[in-house]
Amino acid sequence: MIDGYTLTDKMRKARRRERLTAVEQALFYELAAVYNEDGRSDVFVCSNSELCMALGGIDEKTLSAARQSLINCGLIFYKKGKSRRIVGMYSFEQPFETTETTTGIVTVVTGVVTPSYIKKRESKRESKTKKETIPNGIVKKSAVADSRDFDFSFLEDDFKSCFLEWLEYKRCRKEKYRTQKSVEACYKNLKLLSSNSPDTAKLIVEQSMANNWAGLFELNKRKDETTGKNGKPVVSTDDFMSKLHET
Repeated sequence: MIDGYTLTDKMRKARRRERLTAVEQALFYELAAVYNEDGRSDVFVCSNSELCMALGGIDEKTLSAARQSLINCGLIFYKKGKSRRIVGMYSFEQPFETTETTTGIVTVVTGVVTPSYIKKRESKRESKTKKETIPNGIVKKSAVADSRDFDFSFLEDDFKSCFLEWLEYKRCRKEKYRTQKSVEACYKNLKLLSSNSPDTAKLIVEQSMANNWAGLFELNKRKDETTGKNGKPVVSTDDFMSKLHET
């Protein structure tokens, strides 16, 4: 039986080796939640449709890709279900056995997937490090962290979907958050603006995305209403933190 601390520690170590996406991390923590609800059984079941809904309505293709990434990292073991009624089985501890038939001989093969980092550790280490070249030819690490490098275990289930959607929106705008603290501060700001209402938080995110805003604002607050008495724009918390990290 694996406790929650051990699972979290496994994810942290995996993130140092592999560049896991936000969806992949969210899938791992969702499976950990199911594992705890099932009494931490060695093997537990969960349907694709249930996981897709829990992760904000992603499609099965995205789910399969995220799951395979976790398998390749050695974080989970998985056995595909035979039908919609017989759903897939998961385990954090033990691999599943599969059978392969060759010329009538049945061979039992342990379903252990060799983590990709063992074979490609050096190449992964190089690709993980973002680099930029400055005029004098010196190469240094980029100060901007990829959103996939952050720990999303602090997200609550009810807010997970809309917040990950907001991070993806910011990534597409090339306005990535620089530190773990800035991501968590943005999340706290979203909860504050929404008065801890998941439905309101979703509407706030959709409002900013629909208006192509860089920050999060109170619901129904128009862009032209975000100016002070002197006519200067009032900077949202999100914009303020972004400017703060640039200095």
